[in-house]
Amino acid sequence: MLGAMRDVTRNLALVIAIGLLIAACGSGPTVTPTLVPGGQPTVVIESPVNGAPTPAGQPLTVQVRADDLSVGVNRIDLLVGGILVDIESTPGDVPQPMFAVGLEWTPSAEGSHTLTAIAYRPDGTASPPAEVTVTVVLPSFSLPPGVSPSPIGPASPSPTIAGPSPTAAARPSLPPFATPSPSPSPSPSPSPTPTPIDIAITGDPTLPVVWIVDFDYTLEIGVINNGPGVVPDGSEIRVRFCAPTGPCGPGGGGDLAISPLEPASALLYDVSVRPTLEGERILRIRLVLPDGYIDTVPEDNERTYPVTINPAP
Repeated sequence: MLGAMRDVTRNLALVIAIGLLIAACGSGPTVTPTLVPGGQPTVVIESPVNGAPTPAGQPLTVQVRADDLSVGVNRIDLLVGGILVDIESTPGDVPQPMFAVGLEWTPSAEGSHTLTAIAYRPDGTASPPAEVTVTVVLPSFSLPPGVSPSPIGPASPSPTIAGPSPTAAARPSLPPFATPSPSPSPSPSPSPTPTPIDIAITGDPTLPVVWIVDFDYTLEIGVINNGPGVVPDGSEIRVRFCAPTGPCGPGGGGDLAISPLEPASALLYDVSVRPTLEGERILRIRLVLPDGYIDTVPEDNERTYPVTINPAP
């Protein structure tokens, strides 16, 4: 009897000791893992979807999102067929753990085109590319309301020609066991090499002291060509109001203003813009080259200015 009571007491003490040990371990400080820089940022193209049709000659907005919880990204590039067509940078080039943007490209040629997005950290570390393929088609034609197509009547009979019927020329025959020589396959056309050029925004435009929402403003923007040739036909100035910490795209605070450039070496352009949202914004001015050209100094093609948009009086 005494031995049994000793066993019960010993077991009870063991249970109490184990409980105290578990409580002591659970009451310690919570350890938060530290994110160490490394790896690569990631990027995804959210729209358009792979295989989507898009009309030629109309701007296409490509929605892209990049993530990097260790360091952050500060830039996303959009390439079409390996050629850079648009760039978005974070406000002030400050890296962000998540950066969502709307990038633009205006297709000009029919067929399949591969869109590639790449995100970058400030030190130049690039993400694996994200790709989708779109099919560029000619815009469909429709008749105005109330207009019906003219009916096509029966074909007129072929006129009868008097005289003997023409005799078909005899088809030459091949000698026995002879086979026709195959026609040579056409050689594939080489991909065009982008023409390097260096155009840049020169000087700072005179900005209004006070911006008012839903008012039209005209900015005089100077453009200069530092390389050979002239500013290529089809180049554009794009002006947009961006959110200070969010996407520089739809919803960023202002409609996109596009002004085509005339082919010249140095010009001043008047671009009309209208802010549509109140508050703190980033005014972004960018030069965009047409397909077939690549800028050798792309950092000269963009200027950003913090502005405040006040309500209408």
